[in-house]
Amino acid sequence: MLLRRFTKHITDQNWFAVSLDVIVVIVGIFLGLQVQNWYEAQADRELEKVYLQRLLDDADASIAALGHNITLGETRIEAIDRAYQLMFNHQITEDNREEFSNYFNDHKGFSIMDVYLTTIDELVASGQVTLIQSNEIREATGLLRKEYDVADRSQQREAAALVRLFVDINELIKLDEMGKVILNPLADLNGDGIILRKFRMILGLQRQFHVYNIRIYNYTKEYWEKVSEELDKH
Repeated sequence: MLLRRFTKHITDQNWFAVSLDVIVVIVGIFLGLQVQNWYEAQADRELEKVYLQRLLDDADASIAALGHNITLGETRIEAIDRAYQLMFNHQITEDNREEFSNYFNDHKGFSIMDVYLTTIDELVASGQVTLIQSNEIREATGLLRKEYDVADRSQQREAAALVRLFVDINELIKLDEMGKVILNPLADLNGDGIILRKFRMILGLQRQFHVYNIRIYNYTKEYWEKVSEELDKH
């Protein structure tokens, strides 16, 4: 209909009508594009909301896991320190052998940082980070990922060192079939310089593990608060 009318106006050399037809077409295209852009923007905002919720859920899960690791780390450090003090002060006796054995056995293991990065990695890999409109959230997301990487590399190095120390300690301190430390003679443990030095190294590495877990916990909690605040705006 519009094309037929436009052709007729040209044939009749009705240039005013032709101009109006052109304007109508241009305005129609412009409005169509505006409507399409609006729908696309709405779809992006809905997708942004989905990603923000997923980021919040991941951060929530990371906070819970890190909190658990922090509690385990505190218990482990306390046990190692207590075992070290008993040896350093020459206080290991047959009477507290079971107590010392429990402390000694608790030194084994470490709490590697446990975090959930699925959504952050997906946003980066897909190039959809720009869906997040807030510059603060985008910057905080990048910083958090960088902090995770730094902490993870450090903990991997410390974990390897701890494993070597655990092997050394197990060769120096013998256990009976019940898992209790064999105290024969007592001088093998009380004040032994080599064992004390290795326990000091284990204690230092475990504390470093603990520091990183606390640091990432605090970063993640701050990130959770920022994402939660941004999500509330939607």
